[in-house]
Amino acid sequence: MPDTKLRRTVTAQSLQVRTTAGGLTIEGHASTFDQPYDMGWYTETVAPGAFTRTLAKNPDVRLLVNHDGLPLARTSSGTLDLSQDKSGLYMRSTLDRDDPDVRRLAPKMARGDLNQMSFSFGLSKNGDEWSEDLSNRTLRHLSLDGGDVSIVTFPANPNATVAMRSRILRMPKKLRELYRTLDPSSEARALLDNLTTADDLTTLETLMNGSTATQRHIARIRLAILRSA
Repeated sequence: MPDTKLRRTVTAQSLQVRTTAGGLTIEGHASTFDQPYDMGWYTETVAPGAFTRTLAKNPDVRLLVNHDGLPLARTSSGTLDLSQDKSGLYMRSTLDRDDPDVRRLAPKMARGDLNQMSFSFGLSKNGDEWSEDLSNRTLRHLSLDGGDVSIVTFPANPNATVAMRSRILRMPKKLRELYRTLDPSSEARALLDNLTTADDLTTLETLMNGSTATQRHIARIRLAILRSA
């Protein structure tokens, strides 16, 4: 399981919120299959069956608000249920109405003020595939263990990286091929993923003085790409 977690957000149009005898029940899809979404410089899709392997291992996943704070529910305690259906990753939880966090959350969800969900995950080896020009990415095997599903106020903003698209597409062929073959759980791959969102050279130049050879190597590659754009 990689240390670096990735996050994706969906508008949970089918999110259901209702009061039951046991508390406040919420359920809906935290991720949907075969629904391409814009990541700024590439398009990404979660493939059907992407959660089969990880769910078979009973992952420890928390239900959070904005990926932070104390958990509202958790799979390991039996208060959060995750399953995979033909549409995607389905979550269901009955929350404790006496929990102050739940009391603050309930009216906002009932009004529709909070209607988006996000989940954090890791990638297994060979867990994703890229098109030749790196414009399309398919997620095939995801790891949920140690991650979370969250009710979010603001989704991640992939359009913040839109200026990087033309630069990435002009990446030398050998670098594109290297990126596609890197183990998703490797430090090099994680650094490249993160560096694609950098909007100035200062961050990259700082990383060139990083504590590991990998950081310095990847930063130099990325800096060269930016300066050649």
